[in-house]
Formats: sequence, structure tokens, C-alpha cells
Amino acid sequence: MSSTYTVTRDQIITLALGKLGVLEIGDTPDANTVSNASMTLNLFIKQMSTDGLKLWKISDIIVPLTADKTSYI
Repeated sequence: MSSTYTVTRDQIITLALGKLGVLEIGDTPDANTVSNASMTLNLFIKQMSTDGLKLWKISDIIVPLTADKTSYI
């Protein structure tokens, strides 16, 4: 099963600013606010990736097992 859900950077920023109470519902942040929030979001994602969180892709690998074999390459 797979699903696709996309959201833009600006939508993430606008939603976050609304949750913080910086923007009223329906308001749009100005260019400087978006620029600053974009830098913060990029730094946050970079920090998450250095902590070992796999952000972009997870894949399953099927390894067929063989009786009496203890290691696989």
C-alpha cells in the first residue's frame, strides 16, 4: 500500500506560524518572514538528518534465508 501527500515549503511555514500564533487564519506571511522561516526549517531538517533520522527514503529488502547459513553478503 502506498499513498502520496505533498505539501509545499511555504504551506509548512504558514501552518507553523499559525500554530505559533504569529499569523491569523487566512493571513499570508511576508517575504522576510518566509525567508527567515525557510532558513530555520532547513536547519531543522539538517539537524534531524545528522541525528540519524532517515528522512527521504525507506525501502524493504527481502533476503531469502538458507538453512545452515549464518551470514549473508
